[in-house]
Amino acid sequence: MVEVFKVGKQYTREEVATQIDMPVERRGGAWDTGYDEWNGRAFIFANVGVAGRTGHDYGNRWEGKNLVWFGKTNARRGQPQIDRFISNAIDVHVFWRGADRSPFTYAGLGTAIAATEDTPVQVTWSFERNEPAVALAVPQSSPTWRRGPPPVSGEAIVVRPSGETYVYLLRLEGPVDALVDLPPDHSVIKIGMSGNIERRIAELNAGFPPGSKVRWAAMRTRKFDAARAAWELEGQHLEALRKNGCWIGGEFAVVPDMMMEKLLV
Repeated sequence: MVEVFKVGKQYTREEVATQIDMPVERRGGAWDTGYDEWNGRAFIFANVGVAGRTGHDYGNRWEGKNLVWFGKTNARRGQPQIDRFISNAIDVHVFWRGADRSPFTYAGLGTAIAATEDTPVQVTWSFERNEPAVALAVPQSSPTWRRGPPPVSGEAIVVRPSGETYVYLLRLEGPVDALVDLPPDHSVIKIGMSGNIERRIAELNAGFPPGSKVRWAAMRTRKFDAARAAWELEGQHLEALRKNGCWIGGEFAVVPDMMMEKLLV
């Protein structure tokens, strides 16, 4: 029988280890503290919006359908393991959760689409290549290789101000049934954060073809004086959606309309 991980299903670390036939004596250490490799595959266990059991909290977060993830304290490009992860030459199975010591939800096979030169390294994972179920026994053909721009000389300075930030609840409006199989009285929603709600909605709607009859509309927002507080609330809501089985990927969920009325209130 071919064992599979199903996108959206929850697993504990022990269940994952058992499913991939990792010996009990091999578990622990790196397996329990973020990420590890076994039989030529990588496994990432990411806390989103919450510190892990080691107390470290690097700000892992969802940006739309992509997961922005940080390696361990001293992880950087140039290290063999990190380079293997971001090469897209091996399968990287990504699991996430929004509460410490709870099961993880399988996000799917990650494709590294960006990686910084920082320490710890920051990697943006895309999950667009995922099917509803990913068979571990079937090797991935034609792995995707992506490279960044060529190196340039000089100094780069990145400024990330922490100021007024909104957590938003958006609903997909229009003939949504043409895009997603929706149960009666359910909606597709997105929960995220931005310093400019109008601009963010315009960016999201620009992803639809011209003349599209579906669009994102703001249902509710919460304003915070600092981004950190907004990030924590966003994580709490995404975790609740994950635990309730509503999460469908990234910052997106399918929820009963009655549940939507209780979000961000």
